[in-house]
Amino acid sequence: MSNIAVQTLIGNQSDLYDMLIHKIKFEIRCCAPGIIKSFNSEKQTVTVQLVTKEKIVIDGNLESKKIPLLVDVPIFMPRAGDFVITMPIRENDECLVCFADTCIDDWFQRGGEENEQLSGRRHDLSDAFALCGVWNQTRVITNYSTDSVVIRNETNQDSIELKNGEININSFSTVNVNANSQINIDSSGIMNVKSTGVMDIESESLMNISSTGVMAISSDAIIDVDSKATLNLNSTGAVNVTGSTVTVTGGRVNLGSPDGNGIARIGDNVVVGGATGTITGGSSKVFAG
Repeated sequence: MSNIAVQTLIGNQSDLYDMLIHKIKFEIRCCAPGIIKSFNSEKQTVTVQLVTKEKIVIDGNLESKKIPLLVDVPIFMPRAGDFVITMPIRENDECLVCFADTCIDDWFQRGGEENEQLSGRRHDLSDAFALCGVWNQTRVITNYSTDSVVIRNETNQDSIELKNGEININSFSTVNVNANSQINIDSSGIMNVKSTGVMDIESESLMNISSTGVMAISSDAIIDVDSKATLNLNSTGAVNVTGSTVTVTGGRVNLGSPDGNGIARIGDNVVVGGATGTITGGSSKVFAG
């Protein structure tokens, strides 16, 4: 067998460099889109399938193959200080997979900054992070707002919108506001609280609702305001409470201005402390009977 020069096998020096560069680039992972296959909410990790196949040579033939599943991939969510925004990650959600410069095993288990490189890996498939929130052109967001910050579902039926001079909270179904301590609703202008169905406002302790302008509370059905202690409904302007039936109950009920000399206008039937009565313009007391 005759000897074949290495130079003949690899071609010129430029070809050799190209081969080396290609191999190095082939082994280095940067980032790629992926599809989430499962989510572990306790460990906050995902299993991801990269969406682009890899072209590799098998038995001298160039073939296109799926990259194996990436498992135990840490997720990214906005988090800083004592606060975090979480998302309900689901199967088939899209993500951007980024690969660390070095092995992340020690950091992933222990945290901190005194971590050792347990492996000599660089930009490896084993050292991935999943950044949720990317999508392709078949999943573009409808009614994308270009002038506000919006937290919403994809149908846009439920949303919280922040724009210059305005905050909007919208829901197609239910809005719940709960506190173990205190809830303050304060307006220096017009305050409108409106319901086309039953309106229930209930407190186990002191309830203060105040406005320095006009306050309007209205419902096309029943309004039920209930406090186990003192209920103060105060406004330096007019107070309008209207409904087919208005029920106000509490250990002590104050309707009007802080000094008790204001005017409360209540339409339709009124029940105070379980007795039916009427509040007329200028009244300082509630006469029931």
